[in-house]
Amino acid sequence: MKRPTAAERRTLNAFRDEWPICWACCWSPGVPDDTGMRWPGLETHHLIKPGRRHERWNLARLCHLCHMLAEGERVTIVHRQRRVALPKLDLAHLLWLKRRLDPKHYDRRAMASASLRLLPRPKKPPAWFNRQRCWWFFVAEIIDNDHVGEVA
Repeated sequence: MKRPTAAERRTLNAFRDEWPICWACCWSPGVPDDTGMRWPGLETHHLIKPGRRHERWNLARLCHLCHMLAEGERVTIVHRQRRVALPKLDLAHLLWLKRRLDPKHYDRRAMASASLRLLPRPKKPPAWFNRQRCWWFFVAEIIDNDHVGEVA
């Protein structure tokens, strides 16, 4: 992967500064999650991998744990004395989050032209993320109910 140019670094830094929380679970650095665990810092995830373009339409903000899930890694946690495998965050979930949280920079045409495959339709992330009490999941239920049948 090539190093970002000065302009790309400015874009990445501005994006990082604009989003101090994880899009998927609403975790913020220094705040323990509902299990009392503190995760490593926030990371910038590239939605479309080929070339890893550092443009706003291609960026999402995730905590380390959610970033691992978005990269397809298997993550298990201990919850109530049981090991639980967390659900993956696939591209459809990340597109849903991008469209919901950063609509000004949601550019499906740019994503499709950069991708080597057909983009999936945006899909709300699994319930595990919903239970983290992100306000946009609750707002999304109201909005989604108003737009039933709408083509993404």
